[in-house]
Amino acid sequence: MGCMVLAILFNGVLLLNNYWSVAYHETIAYQSLAGHEIEKCSHVRVRIDNKKQSIVKKFIVPILMKTMDLDGNVIVAHQVEVQKKKFSYSKERKTFSSIPYPIDDTLEYYQSTEGIQDQGQIKKADLVWGSNKMEVPIPQFIDIYKEHMVAPFFVFQLFTTCLWLLDDYWYFSLMQLWMLFFFEGTVVFQRM
Repeated sequence: MGCMVLAILFNGVLLLNNYWSVAYHETIAYQSLAGHEIEKCSHVRVRIDNKKQSIVKKFIVPILMKTMDLDGNVIVAHQVEVQKKKFSYSKERKTFSSIPYPIDDTLEYYQSTEGIQDQGQIKKADLVWGSNKMEVPIPQFIDIYKEHMVAPFFVFQLFTTCLWLLDDYWYFSLMQLWMLFFFEGTVVFQRM
């Protein structure tokens, strides 16, 4: 009986590691490819250093492939979007970097420009910078609720409540379980 409980506990920890650790999820779910094989890649691991707060955040994000046909020339752009910031792949440097904006010209140059003139320039600008609109997705209740359910502290609370269930305090444990799920639901509603 004890081995069965340990096996279930071990499998639960392995499952939750996919949500808790980006490195673990990368090892289990993805295969590493060389940088010059960007056409074969579907996702990329992104590391963002916040130097002000000394925090390093890691994400696994999908690669967005945009293709465009300009007068018979097919152009493919590989981009990723992390925290509403877009990064474009450079084949020369074999890395993703911020999308370059034309900011180095003189003031006279910018005053004399007339903007985008034809459909080809619109397509090219859309390929590089994207459309000129801001989308704020509103997450669904269940998505935020799942995120709260796999938080380490909540899992610890569930584990301790299950231990209380094994004892003679099952009324208390069931009430505590109901309160845990209800409280997490109210926190999710406040986040929405």
